[in-house]
Amino acid sequence: MTEATTQNLYGGVLIKGKQIMDFILEAQTAPTLKQISDQVDMTKSTVLKILKTLEYCGFVRRNGEAKQYYLGTVFWVMPKS
Repeated sequence: MTEATTQNLYGGVLIKGKQIMDFILEAQTAPTLKQISDQVDMTKSTVLKILKTLEYCGFVRRNGEAKQYYLGTVFWVMPKS
């Protein structure tokens, strides 16, 4: 998405959430908070706040011991026929 496109949209945090989920999806292994914040160019505190919200919604899940993030199972639901 270009900078000009994102400036015309409302809800910048949604775009940041998508960037985070895209990174998690494309990562070779489940990333940590630091790895995510380094790659999406956001502060760790911003990424953590967004991740907590995404986790609450079921969009991501966290392995408590390793502190790695995965996409949530909400994306595995089959569409209704």
